[in-house]
Amino acid sequence: MNISGLIGKVSVFVAGLHRMPNSAPLSGEEAGALAVPFGVRTRSGGVNFISSLKVLSTAQTVYIDTGMEEMSYATQKKKDIGATLEKTLGELFGYLGRCPLGYTDGELGSGAGFGASCRLFVSMCSPAGARLNYMFSRMTFPPRGREPSLTVVAVPEWPEKDRQVLVFREIGVTVILGSDYYGEIKNAFLRMAVASNPDPGFHAATKLVRVPDAGGEMKNVGVVFFGISSTGKTTHACHDHGVGRLGGSAGILQDDLVFWQSDGVMAGTENGFYFRTDKLSGVSQPILWEAANSPEAIMENVAVDYRGDVWYDDKTVTGNGHCVVPRSAMPGCGGSINLPPPSQLDRTVFFFMTKNFTVIPILSRLSCEQAAVAYMLTDPFDAVGSEIGKLDGRGGVSAVAVGMGKSRDRINTFYSKLRANPAIECYMLNNGGVGELVDTGLDGGRRVRRKVTRISIPEISAVILGVLRGSVTWKEDPNWMCDVPASIEGVDLSRYDLDAHYDQSRIDMLVAEVRSERRSFASRYEGLDDNILDSIEG
Repeated sequence: MNISGLIGKVSVFVAGLHRMPNSAPLSGEEAGALAVPFGVRTRSGGVNFISSLKVLSTAQTVYIDTGMEEMSYATQKKKDIGATLEKTLGELFGYLGRCPLGYTDGELGSGAGFGASCRLFVSMCSPAGARLNYMFSRMTFPPRGREPSLTVVAVPEWPEKDRQVLVFREIGVTVILGSDYYGEIKNAFLRMAVASNPDPGFHAATKLVRVPDAGGEMKNVGVVFFGISSTGKTTHACHDHGVGRLGGSAGILQDDLVFWQSDGVMAGTENGFYFRTDKLSGVSQPILWEAANSPEAIMENVAVDYRGDVWYDDKTVTGNGHCVVPRSAMPGCGGSINLPPPSQLDRTVFFFMTKNFTVIPILSRLSCEQAAVAYMLTDPFDAVGSEIGKLDGRGGVSAVAVGMGKSRDRINTFYSKLRANPAIECYMLNNGGVGELVDTGLDGGRRVRRKVTRISIPEISAVILGVLRGSVTWKEDPNWMCDVPASIEGVDLSRYDLDAHYDQSRIDMLVAEVRSERRSFASRYEGLDDNILDSIEG
């Protein structure tokens, strides 16, 4: 199979797709007019759509790059997709020449920092597909009339048995076959943006907080939350953590992808927010709650009753409901989407979001090397916290579809930039809990003997506030060789003391297990800095 030749054919075909007689431009407003009749209006004036597929197609995502001698992948499913690639593309080209296509243009980046022109093609075999164009238009900035550098082609009606996501990152093209899930389109553009930009792109959310420190002096603190999907990144990026009652403020900047530029700026990309709704609460998440109940909200796979009332905790449709909200409808969101460099702030704080249920501390203060390991575990766009269950190098993280070589380079670059910016503070936040006991059967099945002691959103928010104010007192954790909190105002840390849940032999075993999994995960990135590898043992 001539991989280079196939990529060339894809590039030429996609470049001319908008000129085909069956292809027509579709503005965001036009897409909305087509799509809304296929949704249900909420009482607040928003709209909810139900997709056929409700999760990312991580297991069916394949990267096709020039220079590949053979299509070699970790799973049989991906091998099968690779083996039939030439046939699939031939059938696709023929189909795209006949089916009605609607394409919508948009921009990632506001123009002051990172920028990429984007074009989304969606098959209009069913007009309901226009909701994908509609959601895309609300997540991107208005087009500037440039030729697209990133293109996604989505054919939702492709046979389910042949569902696949083909990523041609070298030419900025992704083909999505058999999925009508908007999250797939969002991820496609973001991962290609990372691959095409010389500055390192991070799966992270940003905010700018003005808060009094422990001595009462007002400080400007830049905050970056790193984390794979469903680990609480957006929840806490879109939260004020109580700084308002202290006379401060929390300005929300970005939700999912930022680029760490050479001038130190964390440049934003998107004009909207895409967040989980399954645990949405007006008490613990007032900002997201207000946004979701805006007339501008576009929901996906959320339970809405006959009166238009939204039931966020109803998981009949799925436990993976989402909401798209433009920046204009997000309270506390305005102005620039870029976070200023550390030199222009009083402090810059990096939080690495994880979701472990056994022995990872609720909060850890990290060295540069430990932070690089945490970044390695929170970087992938194709891994989802709800699929992994635990984010410590375990399980579904192995499905990361980003090429290992490029990922290795990003991790090493991240480490070098941290070392060049020693004033940046790095912490790991465990948004899961501790104390879970699980038995694994011979068949691989898991039986939970004792449920995890979960940490709540208000508690995690109090932890974040303590860090931002510099009011946390610290002690050394003998199990992890890093500092953990001795006290945090508003948090009963005794609930998360490992000694209250396990004896020392069990703690030692679980800690060793996590380290082993991290070593195994890191071993896939040949060429990682030795200091990063050494820190896994600490």
